[in-house]
Parts: sequence; structure tokens; C-alpha cells
Amino acid sequence: MVITRAIIIYTLLLSTAFAMSSVSVEDFKWKNRLLVYFYLSEDEKRIVEGQTEKHLDAIKDRDILVGYVRLHKPSSLGSLSLEEDSIKKLVSGLSIVENQSTLVLIGKDGTIKFHGSSEASLSEIFALIDSMPMRKREMSRQGLS
Repeated sequence: MVITRAIIIYTLLLSTAFAMSSVSVEDFKWKNRLLVYFYLSEDEKRIVEGQTEKHLDAIKDRDILVGYVRLHKPSSLGSLSLEEDSIKKLVSGLSIVENQSTLVLIGKDGTIKFHGSSEASLSEIFALIDSMPMRKREMSRQGLS
């Protein structure tokens, strides 16, 4: 009951966060996994972008849309621009601590699968995704398992 209520609240907040661009979480649900980096400095963003660029095929294969969010600055989720008001709602909805870099993985079902340090490696994130039942079905259909 508590988890269901949290998911509903999260979905409403995330939908509101994307409202400025007339995009909602429903646009990503069942299509993409969202991997959102909340970062503190441009140097940190460059490092994370460099890591993700090395794994573009694996990211694409897992239907991941990567976002980079800097608090109090215009940011992006894939090709979608997020303005400060949207970022505030997203930060609040995901319980992001303002002075801490954070990584959040949202599954295709719209639920939070990982919420932790932005230092988590992409290999760890890929392993987590690959252990999920939905991903196992995807790999089976693709002949990868």
C-alpha cells in the first residue's frame, strides 16, 4: 500500500515535471528506461558523458534514455530540455539531495529501480537491468540469453 502510494505520487510529480514541454512520464512508460544523472559541476557531467558515450550500443540495446540534470540550471533528458521549474519538481519527486550527485534508474514500468550514488558504474546498472524479468524477456526475444 505504501509502495503503491509512493509510485502514484512519484508518477504525478514526474508527469508534472515534464508538463512544461508537454511531455509526461507516460510518454516513456513501456518504451524507455530512464537513467538520470543529477550532477553538481560541469566537470562531473563531462566525465559521466564520456562514460556513457563509451557504452552507446549497450544503452541503445536496453532502451535507455539518459538525462543529465544540474540543479538550478537548464538540463536535458534525452533531447528534451528541462527548465528550472521542471527540475525542481523532478528533484522533489525523486528525493534528490541538493549537494549530492545522484543516479536514478527508472524502469519501463515507471518505477524507481535504482536511487544512489552517481559513482555507480554503468556495468552495475546494466547488470541490474539485465536481471529484471522484462529485460530477460527482451533478451530472449532477441536471442541474447
